[in-house]
Amino acid sequence: MKISKPLVYRRDRKAKRGDSPARSRFPLSSLLIGVWVALSTQLAAADMEKLKRLKSFSLEELAEVEVSIGGKLAQKASDIPAAVYVITQDDIRSSGATNIPEVLRMVPGLHVARIDANKWIVSSRGFSSRITNKLLVMIDGRSVYTAMPCSVLWEQQDLVLEDVDRIEVIRGPGAAVWGANAVNGVINILTRNTAQTQDTLLTGTVGTEQGIAVVRHGGELAENTHYRTYLKYRHQDDSKTFSGDDAKDALDDVRAGFRVDWAKSEQDTFTFMGDAYTSETSEQITTLDFQPPDYAKLREDDIQFSGVNFIGKWKRVHADGAQGELKTYVDYTEREQWVLDERRSLFDIDYRYQTLVGLHHELSLGAGYRYSKDQQSDGNYSEGQVIFYTPDSRTEHLYSAFIQDDIELQEDQWWLTLGTKLEHNGYTGYEVQPNLRLRWQVNPVHMAWGAISRAVRTPSRGERDGFLVTGQIDPGPPPIASILEGSDAFDSEELIAYELGYRFQPTKRMGLDANFFFNDYDQLQSFEYSHTSSAPAPITAVGNIFNPGNQLYGETYGAELSLFWRAGESWQWRVNYSFLEMNLETTESSTDIISERFEGFSPEHQFNILSSYQWTPDFRLNAFIRYVDELPSLGVDEYLELDLGAEWQINPSVTLSAYGRNLLNDAHTETMPSLFATMPTEVEREFYIKLTGRF
Repeated sequence: MKISKPLVYRRDRKAKRGDSPARSRFPLSSLLIGVWVALSTQLAAADMEKLKRLKSFSLEELAEVEVSIGGKLAQKASDIPAAVYVITQDDIRSSGATNIPEVLRMVPGLHVARIDANKWIVSSRGFSSRITNKLLVMIDGRSVYTAMPCSVLWEQQDLVLEDVDRIEVIRGPGAAVWGANAVNGVINILTRNTAQTQDTLLTGTVGTEQGIAVVRHGGELAENTHYRTYLKYRHQDDSKTFSGDDAKDALDDVRAGFRVDWAKSEQDTFTFMGDAYTSETSEQITTLDFQPPDYAKLREDDIQFSGVNFIGKWKRVHADGAQGELKTYVDYTEREQWVLDERRSLFDIDYRYQTLVGLHHELSLGAGYRYSKDQQSDGNYSEGQVIFYTPDSRTEHLYSAFIQDDIELQEDQWWLTLGTKLEHNGYTGYEVQPNLRLRWQVNPVHMAWGAISRAVRTPSRGERDGFLVTGQIDPGPPPIASILEGSDAFDSEELIAYELGYRFQPTKRMGLDANFFFNDYDQLQSFEYSHTSSAPAPITAVGNIFNPGNQLYGETYGAELSLFWRAGESWQWRVNYSFLEMNLETTESSTDIISERFEGFSPEHQFNILSSYQWTPDFRLNAFIRYVDELPSLGVDEYLELDLGAEWQINPSVTLSAYGRNLLNDAHTETMPSLFATMPTEVEREFYIKLTGRF
């Protein structure tokens, strides 16, 4: 792999770059620092047991971590015949990340790119875009995948990172368990049981690009009933355009939430949790306004989004060892901006059951129902609004059921997993998504697996009912607009995936995980020319109308390697590498001339190293270096970056951290806008300090 210089995508900067006005910072962080200093002198003799929170996972412990992403309610990560990666709380600390997308950078096979101060791309095994529609993301079992824009809006997802227990990631299809849209991967973010957070947490982060303040308190309501509540404020400063000006995309986010865990008995446990948030941000976007001479206007689009959600879970362990879990949640979101104005309500309920059948079968099954309703604002083509719908409101129902049998073919050596998911949606009717997985435990050191799976990505609301003004083809006069209009003929995208994996653990201090895949896609979304239409009077404009079609097909193949190494008791390494090759083609009858370019939206090579060194019991050093290959279709160069951090345990209750991020370049570009004409930006070098108190 040849790395050419320079390793950044750069534009000339204005000489006045360093003369920009001082940026605002959140003053509460300074107040919290003063409070902590006073408290720490009184609590220096606090219980040393709290230091156990900082204990790193050993490789053996990591392999024994039980996860639920593989289909069972609880299963050792090392036993899952899939490309699984588990991010622990210790990994989150070591990374220096301050939000979820940054944490996910370490996962091989995921492409994480910052679009601007408030937007992210997170994709798995290709098809990187702001509209990443083949990745399912859940937080405590609540899906945060949105039907419009058929993706995850990462700016709306935030957590108290100290309360995250682990992040389970599967690269490759998870549709046989999780259903449609879990095509190229599944991310399951799980927060800690409240019995593990029985203290008061205060954190304050102050930096050159952001400010964060968190207050979280946990306690006991009654015997075997624990709770926690939190309040979090986050400010992300404006990013910079290529000319060095502010991109006017700063983000201010306030959210609060709670969780209650009740262990009623050894058989029954209940969990109740909820969150509410409100956020403000903005972006600069070029839209049509049909006024000469340019027939376009650069707008500063003010964006407000808010939401509230509640989750309830009941888990029962039966006397014979069988387990069942009933989960339900409601989720309400609002988003107001020039290009998208919607309100969405969602209700979801599902039940999962796991039991042994005879001596060699472990059966998992479940069923679910989801109700969703959205209300979109009335669109006005003449005012340049980018997205609107006909009809402006739709109610959708999704019914699902799955079954999976884990069969022990030979004791302690061979297992065969057969399963399928059956769903019924309002767009394409019934969808069947089966998989077959084979696992071979050669010996305690070597394990190999293989899988064949089918997955689908179902049509979204926008692809059926939407009207999307994507930009101009020719400024005219008269101006010629490019318009994507939804079509009832658009069908589900299909994938047949072939995977092989190998795990090698020669010692308790070292382990290797290697995964290889070949994905065969059919009926992928294409953009087919339909007709040319004149806008209604008095607008003098012409629109080239395109409909979503299914005339793109192709294949991807690649490999993902992950090495874990503990060099002594104090030094820990994670080394990750991924390779991806994409080949996309349109059918002979297709009029699409742009979709084949999607091959160049994803990097071919990615490499990262996460390392932490416990220098003394009270002082720790962390480093994260990453390489991301070029994105040729977007004109974005490869880049190499380094993050360095240090943590000082001042006393058992107070920790001071300092981080420098993106240290190898003063700025670099990670991606470019590809759907809407928003302002391209750069990711700058940044520094921050963080004070954490646990009392």
